[in-house]
Amino acid sequence: MKVRSPRSLERQRRRTHAPRPRTHAAFWRSGLANEQDGCISERAVAGATAFHAMTFQASLLLLSSRGKYAMKLCALNRELEFVPIKLVLHKNGLTNVFAMKNNKTVVETLANKKYSRLLPEVCRQYPNALNEKLGEFLYRLKMNGDMFYLRFLNEYGDNTYCDFAVAEPSKPKGLYCFVIGDGVRYIGRSHDPFEKRFNQGYGHLSPKNCYRDGQATNCHLNSLIAQHWAQIACYVCPLENDNEIDALERALIRRLQPEWNIVLNR
Repeated sequence: MKVRSPRSLERQRRRTHAPRPRTHAAFWRSGLANEQDGCISERAVAGATAFHAMTFQASLLLLSSRGKYAMKLCALNRELEFVPIKLVLHKNGLTNVFAMKNNKTVVETLANKKYSRLLPEVCRQYPNALNEKLGEFLYRLKMNGDMFYLRFLNEYGDNTYCDFAVAEPSKPKGLYCFVIGDGVRYIGRSHDPFEKRFNQGYGHLSPKNCYRDGQATNCHLNSLIAQHWAQIACYVCPLENDNEIDALERALIRRLQPEWNIVLNR
């Protein structure tokens, strides 16, 4: 039988009883934060798993303040504090939003250069529909299984959506992000107050947003939020200078590569 040296036995003991590295979520839940400022140290972050190390490649830190959590993201040699903002869900599972756009007829819509190339085909296949309300016409096509209706919509114009709003008035502008679990999924900017950006933008889609001359980004992001509503959290970083807001957004997206930003920019 081979006799092992005391040094060898000590190395084996350390390997056997070595603590497992903890993830960001574990640090978050346990409240292992610096007593002075609530920040998890970079040394502690380094002990997280490889997956979390990649997810937080922009030096994402978590801090605690009277039981409420915020985030710190680093970009352009600055540490930016993102604070949570509460969103209220009014309704989820909204479908056929495009069908409610009835302020113009089919022929009035085809006068727009975004749709003019569809005019010959509409005149040939649906000559009696030219004076119909646009939304009603497209909804009828959809119900009949005629996929031609999609040619009036943007890529995300017939998704399933939700209706939500900021719970409390929020006047500042700046950066915002959507987070699921430990992952930042989307980073955006707002030159308007956050309340307006969400309540009149992503949170409340008008039927026009669904069309080719509408807001495809709003449609796509709203549908993603609808899918993940139970897990999603929103954070904002108030800033004043518009040029600074734009530069910091670009820098954060480059460093973090959030999944939804990448999909939307393809």
